[in-house]
Amino acid sequence: MEPPAEPRKPLTAEALSAHFARMQAQVSHAPLSELLAKQALHCVDGRNPSCVISAPGGNAGAFLLMLAALEASMKRPLSASGVDRLFHAYLDRFGQFYMHTDRLSLEALESTLEAHPGISALCCPYDAVEDLIFRPTISQRESLLRLLLRPEHVGCGHLRLMMLHSEAYGVRPELPEYFFAAFFNALWRGDRRVVYDVLDSHHREQAVVNVMWAGTGKEGILPRHCPLYDDLQVFLNFPQATAYLLHRHETFFKERGVLTGSAVETFASIQARLAERQLRATLRHLAPDLPVFNVIFDDSGFTVEPVTNPNDEDSTAMLISETS
Repeated sequence: MEPPAEPRKPLTAEALSAHFARMQAQVSHAPLSELLAKQALHCVDGRNPSCVISAPGGNAGAFLLMLAALEASMKRPLSASGVDRLFHAYLDRFGQFYMHTDRLSLEALESTLEAHPGISALCCPYDAVEDLIFRPTISQRESLLRLLLRPEHVGCGHLRLMMLHSEAYGVRPELPEYFFAAFFNALWRGDRRVVYDVLDSHHREQAVVNVMWAGTGKEGILPRHCPLYDDLQVFLNFPQATAYLLHRHETFFKERGVLTGSAVETFASIQARLAERQLRATLRHLAPDLPVFNVIFDDSGFTVEPVTNPNDEDSTAMLISETS
């Protein structure tokens, strides 16, 4: 999710409206409740050709946000084994779990393997580095995991930035490492709830687009859209999905007895503030000059509204606190 290097044509509200109108034949609708079982939360990355519900970092970004907020509210660090237990409990509670990488990061990993004879043997049983990532032998997993923890081998820009600028994101540096270990070990054990996607192509995003529902007839339903459609890429964000999932994090910890009483309110407040902080940080790095639009659906269709001050803190807070 690096910012596009090529010059981008300015995208107008009228052009975006026409783009979304063309896309409607591909659009389906998803109940927010499916985020608890069937519907993976994808990343806002504009290279994804699938029609999805998305937020910064997808399920991986939301999970790491939750961990950081939990540590801050408890005022003590989580252990690697604690994160692993929470990850598997999270899978049991929420179902599908999405994280992506990209072809460029796989190429960087391949170059690393070639440049280090001591670990180049990792590639031997496979024709491609992608095969290695999805099907390492048990003896290869520890060495491979150490490489996958390097930021240059992380294809999700939101997660990579979180690793490179942990203080700005309010995330202790060890947390992404603990999470990656839990995620990849689950992937390698064959847990089908864990989705690891490889995105192709380069970044050519032309806007940040927030999709929201404001109708009365389909409460709790969001329209899946495609970040990449008709060769146009946009960073596609669903703030209502984020708000819904963050609220479910509170319920998750209450059900498990991790948080009780006023501690739940403290966690919720920290999580909301941290979500705003992380969203602002990612926008500054990945889309500093892109126009921002709200696409608001209701019972009669949709409207496109430019966000005039996208870097304003109040505007950013709105993108997290919108509810269905």
